[in-house]
Amino acid sequence: MSASEKPQANFTHPETGHYYLSGPWSAVARVVWLVLFLLVIGLFIVAIPASFKTILDRIEIFEDSLLQINITLTTAAGFFVVIDALTAAVFFVVALVMFFSKSRNWLVLFVSITLVFFGGTTGTQTIYALAVQSASMSLWVGLVSWIGSVLFVVFLYSLPDGIFMPRWTAAIPVIWAIFVGYTNLFQFGEGSVLLYFVVSFAVYGGSVLLYNYRAEHHLSSAQIQQVKWVQLGLIGALFGFVLLFGINAIPAVRANLVVNTVIMPVYLLLIAMIPISIAFSILHVRLWDVDLIINRSLVYGALTIGLGIVFIGGLLALQWLFRSITGGQLTPVALVISAIVIGGLFQPARRQLQNFVDRRLYGIHIDYQKMRQVQVMPLNAGQLAGSQLGAYFVQEPLGRGGMAEVYKGYHPGLNREVAIKMLPHKLSGEADFRKRFELEAQTVARLRHSNIIDVFDFGEHEDTFYMVMEYIEGQDLSGYLRARETLPYNEVIALISAISSALDYAHLQGLVHRDIKPSNVMLQPLSSPRDSQLPYRPVLMDFGIAKILTGGTRITQTGMIGTLDYMAPEQIRAAKDVDNRADIYALGVMTYQLLSGELPFKGDNPGAIVMAHINQPAPDVCNTRPEVPRHVGDAIRQAMSKEPDRRFTSAGEYSQALQGGRE
Repeated sequence: MSASEKPQANFTHPETGHYYLSGPWSAVARVVWLVLFLLVIGLFIVAIPASFKTILDRIEIFEDSLLQINITLTTAAGFFVVIDALTAAVFFVVALVMFFSKSRNWLVLFVSITLVFFGGTTGTQTIYALAVQSASMSLWVGLVSWIGSVLFVVFLYSLPDGIFMPRWTAAIPVIWAIFVGYTNLFQFGEGSVLLYFVVSFAVYGGSVLLYNYRAEHHLSSAQIQQVKWVQLGLIGALFGFVLLFGINAIPAVRANLVVNTVIMPVYLLLIAMIPISIAFSILHVRLWDVDLIINRSLVYGALTIGLGIVFIGGLLALQWLFRSITGGQLTPVALVISAIVIGGLFQPARRQLQNFVDRRLYGIHIDYQKMRQVQVMPLNAGQLAGSQLGAYFVQEPLGRGGMAEVYKGYHPGLNREVAIKMLPHKLSGEADFRKRFELEAQTVARLRHSNIIDVFDFGEHEDTFYMVMEYIEGQDLSGYLRARETLPYNEVIALISAISSALDYAHLQGLVHRDIKPSNVMLQPLSSPRDSQLPYRPVLMDFGIAKILTGGTRITQTGMIGTLDYMAPEQIRAAKDVDNRADIYALGVMTYQLLSGELPFKGDNPGAIVMAHINQPAPDVCNTRPEVPRHVGDAIRQAMSKEPDRRFTSAGEYSQALQGGRE
């Protein structure tokens, strides 16, 4: 057989970064994987009795305390063995899932066997008991542990595609292999613990520090999300290592039964984050949820550490106090008092931390929880029906929004039906709301466009601020869409064209709407639909949050303007800096919704929606509606670009692209 006829490893490198094996190499790789898996798990099972005996010896000092609460040493040792075994089982199960999901992908095979070795050794404590109980096994334990830790560092510095970038980072696993080989195989003992901890923290933490460089120079947006998932698990594990090392370094804490009972499960839970986060990363599961999880992990991680320190400090102090006064520790009483203190501190501390993380680390300058509250704020609930405002008789309510209520009205002198928008009476005394309401009337009254609602009058009557607008017989686009689920492509293009014309006109007047959404578009039925591409006239409403580009006011800079589902990233980061391109972004969101029947970024958690607008690429509507032309999907994605400079320069340009008129 010639060289060219010999079986070769066949790798493919699609955009997702996967490398696949075919031919006999695929079968060989899977067999090797299974052999290694059985080797490690077999060694782990053999180590369980030794682990039990080692733990039993270590917790003998707690025997009297345990007997006081009717727990035997055997039960306590069994508890620690079980939670350690469960943590290792998470590694093994995740590795098996990855293996059976993508066993032809050599990168997945490498990552999954790394989890097997790392989880069976470095990630847990069970297997090390063999070295403690049997000197003849220390060499094998050291070898397996060495393989696991070296493979893990190789993975960290080459994730998510198996490529070292920058190239010099390939030297780090080599240096690490030498260091770990020395400490594990020849210096396995207490003397190397501190050095091992410091170097381990530096190597693992160093991979996190390289993230920004790799993200900027090497990784796609999806790969960046993969790295974030892995780093989420790694940072959690690093906290666990620090926690465990801190306990062992402080004799008073190490000798406390309650602290050991609480900390060990927490430590192992943090270690178990590693395989779970890696599985999400490598298997491309919920990639874009990681930003919210990281955000919340930072908040609750800092909260846990801070309150944990308070809890442990308070517990130790109370035990010392009770021992000084009564001669006993009264541990249950100390636990209850410490828990009450922590309960009282939890919510205030969480709110402060969430605000700090959102603003300082993510650049989120809107209070999305408060926005949700404003949008459901109780209004007058139809109480003004039957009253009179100046020359206008107030009739039945037509609808309500976050800051106003709309009634049908009538002007008898002009014999004209109108719509009257009124500020809730409870807000009439708040200057910001009054000013915003007056601004809407003044700005919109200057606009004259067939697809923008006309404003006739505004004023104040007995502390009720109102604005009189054109009355439109019809329904809003939101209700129209709900009844039909999706709209035909040609209808959407014509509708967006009309709205784009209105927006371009408003933008030329120096106004940015900043709240484009279906519920702000009324559809007025036409008596002669043959004269139009549509059977209705789309009318853009609610310029109450318009920003005057030539001279903004303080109320337009509060960060409380807009609707989360349609909000451009720059509105989220700094509401005062938006221009017409924020409306183009929202128009892209609305176009996607009209064609697909759903929002591009959806969910019950407002934080998840905010994170998606900031980081997640716009989905392709052609995946949901294959019959939609390719250029339409491309135009929507461009309109929804995260960077304003990458969007269309005008709504009209976007409309032309939807029609295929822009190359």
